[in-house]
Amino acid sequence: MSETTADKKKRERSKAYPGANLETCAGYVAAIKKSLGKGVHDRDSLAKAMGFDKATGAVNPKIAALVHFGWLDRAEGGYQLSVNAQKITDFINEAEKKQELRLAFCRPTLYQEILAK
Repeated sequence: MSETTADKKKRERSKAYPGANLETCAGYVAAIKKSLGKGVHDRDSLAKAMGFDKATGAVNPKIAALVHFGWLDRAEGGYQLSVNAQKITDFINEAEKKQELRLAFCRPTLYQEILAK
């Protein structure tokens, strides 16, 4: 007996989580700013700025982590550093940078749920 798609139970997906830790991602943001500057960049350019040969299965979760933490914004043709990323790369004082790191930690959905519990 075959089931229709309407009859099948909807499969619950796990929560998205960053593929790299906050400290590592902060380093990637600085490397991207230094190597590429402002503007829209494709995944391969980002990967090279982060120290990899090209965007592969191992690099893509790290790029996604930068989006989770709010430091990369999707743009037409790729990604660009966000206003939040500027608080890491061009901070006025250490307090501003520390505040951004605290805020970034709370941005991923999974982390929000864990902190709420």
